[in-house]
Amino acid sequence: MKFVPILTILLMLYAMGKLLHLPALLISMVFGLLINNKERITLAWVVNLLKIKDSKEDQYFDELLKQLKSITYETSFIVRTFFFILFGYSIDIQILTEWEVIVIGSCIVDALLLLRYLYLRYFLRTHVLPELFLMPRGLITVLLFYSIPQRLQLGSFNNGILFFVILTTSVLMMFGLLLYKADAINLSDGEHPL
Repeated sequence: MKFVPILTILLMLYAMGKLLHLPALLISMVFGLLINNKERITLAWVVNLLKIKDSKEDQYFDELLKQLKSITYETSFIVRTFFFILFGYSIDIQILTEWEVIVIGSCIVDALLLLRYLYLRYFLRTHVLPELFLMPRGLITVLLFYSIPQRLQLGSFNNGILFFVILTTSVLMMFGLLLYKADAINLSDGEHPL
């Protein structure tokens, strides 16, 4: 029952976004950013909107935020699992054998790897491995793909390309995490990764 005010506001914002044809998921994300980062916000009208009057209310708000995060963590697994079951159900596995899917999907994954390598190596100047492979395309990609209105969808686009990219980046992430385990063992022996 403690979450009723926050969930009510969230549902109201989502409904307003849908009614006004605004990106409702983006509005929900901004709401989450606001309540989680209330002390970092400097815009006067937003500060007044989130203003907490006394320390007792502030303490209550912080406790509420902790519980909300806990519920978010617990339900996110269920939502992701359910969504990926539906996504897997909607894809024909035989589509992965099509030449177009393999070529275009591989080009997209290669471009993602190249951009990630350049970013890690030259902009962040940090370790390339295993971070290079930690770039899964998953739930948000599927959500964005399925939220495209029918009139804006490309009739010639093969849905298998999306499935190929998600599957390939997930497998690459798995190998990256396995590599990370090996690097963690090597770091304990005094060695450094690339």
